[in-house]
Amino acid sequence: MSSPPDAENPATVDSFSGRAPSRAEIDDYARRHNVQAARRQGVIAAAYTAVAIVTRSFMTLARIGVGTRGVARVILGIIGGVSGLITLLAGLAFLVIAAILAVVVPGMIALELVFFLLFGENGSTLANSLLLTPLAVIVWGWVWWLSGHDIRQQRKDLRYGVRAENYARDNNLEYTRVRHPDRHLRGMLFQVGRPVVTEHRVRRTGRPSAEIARYTFDLSGDPNSPTLVTWGYATLRLPAALPHIVLDARGANNLLSTSLPGMWAPRTEQKLSLEGDFDRYFTLFCPRGYEADALYLFTPDVMTRLIDRAALYDVEIIDNQLFLYSKRHLARDDAASWQRADGALRAMAEKVEQWGRWRDDRRPHPAHPLQSAPAGPAEEGRRLTRSFPIGAAILAAGFVAIAGAIVWNDIAELFADTRQLFSWIGSLFR
Repeated sequence: MSSPPDAENPATVDSFSGRAPSRAEIDDYARRHNVQAARRQGVIAAAYTAVAIVTRSFMTLARIGVGTRGVARVILGIIGGVSGLITLLAGLAFLVIAAILAVVVPGMIALELVFFLLFGENGSTLANSLLLTPLAVIVWGWVWWLSGHDIRQQRKDLRYGVRAENYARDNNLEYTRVRHPDRHLRGMLFQVGRPVVTEHRVRRTGRPSAEIARYTFDLSGDPNSPTLVTWGYATLRLPAALPHIVLDARGANNLLSTSLPGMWAPRTEQKLSLEGDFDRYFTLFCPRGYEADALYLFTPDVMTRLIDRAALYDVEIIDNQLFLYSKRHLARDDAASWQRADGALRAMAEKVEQWGRWRDDRRPHPAHPLQSAPAGPAEEGRRLTRSFPIGAAILAAGFVAIAGAIVWNDIAELFADTRQLFSWIGSLFR
């Protein structure tokens, strides 16, 4: 994104090197941007944080099978449903046990210690209860760690902000710390969940305009207990509207599912195989009937630059915008990730000018010979058809229902034992 562009040499900026920002730099940044210091969360907020972690894990595992069809989707759906169910039940069970250990065990120990000191009784019971003290300490330590989640996140955010601002200043770019998500961004990432905020946007306003930023959205849809997820994206404005094309980076995928944002992927019949080693790095999807247009856009030199510069990112071309997406490589506080994204944008910027000459022959030709042909793709090329993992979702819901019925008795017994425990504690006062 630096100017003038140099596709062969990534940006090298001393202030955005591996050196961590100093405390003075962070404090000055927070003061100039009016950042209020985060505080420790309460117990209820810490519990919400724990539930959010479990929910994100469940959503990640339940999406296994996205982008597959037929028997493969059913098999992967079963794996995703079972994995997600185990994660969800294990997380909920841990929360219940943690609550019991954090509240009941200290109370038991305190009561028995009082009775032991006053009456010399229950010595053996006291000794047994003291064995549970390490568990109670672990639980309270876990709650303490969760309660400081906001503080740790803010420290990371401030370090990231200092580096991003220095990078923008030294490269004559525009930096914005926080802004509402842009409505003009139409990529698949911005269709997931409820938009929350765009942060640390570094933007070049020249031609072609480009930006790198972090985008946070809420998966739960509940403002009172949001499940916040942050991705990084980079975008480059194209000289013309093009067919909807998605490049699924194979190196960024999980073992059984795609790394594309959200719970959907393009339908498999829209895959297009390109020449050379390109298929080893990307799976390309284009609308049916636009295969020749994709071959026109992705010439060998463009494919080479994508492999060399953008193999870590999922790529989407939609209307007149090109997006790079990555949860792991574009939202991290390190210089290398920014330099890679910067190099990828600049490498593509040198090649996309030729895309401005593309015209869709499916569009009606002008009636007058002096009129220019309309730009942009025809309606059938504007959007890929989506493939939602319906089979995986149904199977996951079915497994949740079946397992819930199976473990309901165990949960009921757990609460019955808990009531007996409280009854026993109450009997000590009689």
